[in-house]
Amino acid sequence: MRSIPIACYCSITRLELEFLSSLNFGHFIITFGINAERFLDHGQDYPAFFQFFDEFEDTRDPLSGSHLYFSGQYKTWSVKAGQHKRLSNDFVSASQGNGINKLDTQSRFYQLAYFHELSDQVDVHLALEEVNSQQSTVLVQLPANVAAGFWSNGAVVPFIGGNYRDVSSGRVTLDSTWRQNDNSQWQMGVEYRREENQEITFQGNWDPDINRESNGFTFIPKSGPYTRELWWFGNYQPLVPASERKVKSLYLQNKMQWHEQWQLTLEARYDYYDDVGSNLSFRGGLVYQYSAFSAFKLLYGQAFRAPTLFELNALIATGLIGNPDLAPETVDTFDLVYLKDWGKAQMSLTYYHSRFDDVIETVAVEDILSGFASFQPQNVGSMDLSGWELDLKAQLSSAFSVRISHASANEYVKLAAADTLSSVSVNYVWENLNINLSGVFHAQVLSRQGSSAEEAIHLGNYWLIKVHANYMLSPTLDLSLTVNNLFDEEYTSYNTANGLERGTANRGRHWQLSLTQKF
Repeated sequence: MRSIPIACYCSITRLELEFLSSLNFGHFIITFGINAERFLDHGQDYPAFFQFFDEFEDTRDPLSGSHLYFSGQYKTWSVKAGQHKRLSNDFVSASQGNGINKLDTQSRFYQLAYFHELSDQVDVHLALEEVNSQQSTVLVQLPANVAAGFWSNGAVVPFIGGNYRDVSSGRVTLDSTWRQNDNSQWQMGVEYRREENQEITFQGNWDPDINRESNGFTFIPKSGPYTRELWWFGNYQPLVPASERKVKSLYLQNKMQWHEQWQLTLEARYDYYDDVGSNLSFRGGLVYQYSAFSAFKLLYGQAFRAPTLFELNALIATGLIGNPDLAPETVDTFDLVYLKDWGKAQMSLTYYHSRFDDVIETVAVEDILSGFASFQPQNVGSMDLSGWELDLKAQLSSAFSVRISHASANEYVKLAAADTLSSVSVNYVWENLNINLSGVFHAQVLSRQGSSAEEAIHLGNYWLIKVHANYMLSPTLDLSLTVNNLFDEEYTSYNTANGLERGTANRGRHWQLSLTQKF
C-alpha cells in the first residue's frame, strides 16, 4: 500500500510517501516498507518581544526538514534504518539574529533484531542498535554595532558563535520471557551500551588562521563556512573534550497471580556506568481486584539518572561548565491508583509522591573565562513532588465519546512548572465523518522569582483548542482538516535565556488541509 498526503498548512508545503510490500520467493517471504517526507514551513510572523543589546525587532520561525525510514522482515529477523533532518531559522534563542540564527540537526539509526521461541514457555529477543547524530548551532552573540568593539580591526560585522556536536551510541540487548505457569511469568534481560561524544567545538565567523597564529589574541571576521576552532588568550578552547561511556545493565522481573483477586509484580535492576559507578534499584506493584468493576494498585519504583557526558565534561561555554564531581540523581516514587469500570465509562484516580535525592540543577558560578557568563550543574539536595491525577473516559452513545483528564500538584517545582494541567476531548462519528474537538488547559507558571511578590514574573494560564475533522470520500481517498489554536490564543512558554523572563511567543491559529490517496 502506498499513501501520498498532499497538504496545505498556512505557509507549509509537505509531501509524504509511504510504500508497503511483500516479495514472495517461493519458500520464504520478505516484507518491507519505506516512508519518506519532505516539508517546508515558511513560519509565522511575531512582533518584537525580545530586546537584544538595545535592538528590538520582529521575527519569524521558519522550519524545514525531511525523513527517510526503511523497515524489513524475514521470518523472525527484522531490520530498521532511518535518517531524520530538521533546520530551524531566525527565531529568538538566547539572542536575536534574523537571517543568521540557525539550529540544524541530523540523525541516523540502524537496528537489527531477532526473535526466537525456544519452546511454548520460553522466547528470546536479541537486538543491535546504532545511532549517530550531529547538531550545529549558530547565533548572533553580538550585533554589528556592538561587535565592532570586539573585532581586532573594528569591523562593523555581527559576532556569530555557536557549537557543533557529533555524538553516537550503540547498544546490544538480550531479553527473555519464561511463562512458568498460568500464575507466574518471568522476564529477564541484559544490555550493553556505549556512548561517544566527539570533541564539541565552538564555531563562528572568525578567521581561524589569524586566531591560531595570535594564540587567541586577535579576532578578524571572515565570510564563508564557519570556523570550528577557537583560541582564546593563549589557549585552545573546545567546549567539551572527546569522551566515552560504557554502561552494563541487567534486570529480573516476576509477575505472579497468587489469588484470583491479587497480582504481584517485583523487579530488580542493576546498572553499572564506568564513569559514575553502579546502582541497584527495585520496583514493585500490587494489584487488588476488589470486584469485577473495581481495582486498586499500589506501585513503588526507584529510578536512577546518571549525569550526561556534557554535564560532566563541558570545559567552557556561554551556558554551561562541566562538573566532574557530579553524582547521579535518584528518585523513589509511590503511586496509589483506583480503577473503576461502569461498562460505558472508565475512571482512573491516582495519587503520587516522589522523593528526589542529589537533584541536579544548573546554578550560576563565578566567571571561568572573562567575558563569558558561566553556569554549572550541581547536586543541590532533595526535593519532593506529589499530587493527584484523574482520567475519565465515557462512550455517551454510538456516535459520541468523551475523555477528561486533570492533574493537580500539591508539591512541585515552583519555577517554570504549572500546578494544574487539564484536558478534554470530544469525538463524534457519523458514517464516513469523524470530528474531534480537544482542549488543553495550562495553569500559570513562575518565570522569575523576586524579593517581593511585585517583582516576581508569572506567565499566564491559557486554553488551547484544536479541531480535527476527517471525511472518507472513498475506501482509498481521505479528506481532513485540522485547526490548531482555534481561538488564536496568545500565550508564552518558559525560557531560561536572559531577557526572556516574560516567555517565548507561540504560534497563533493555523490550518492544515490534507488529501490522502492510497494505492
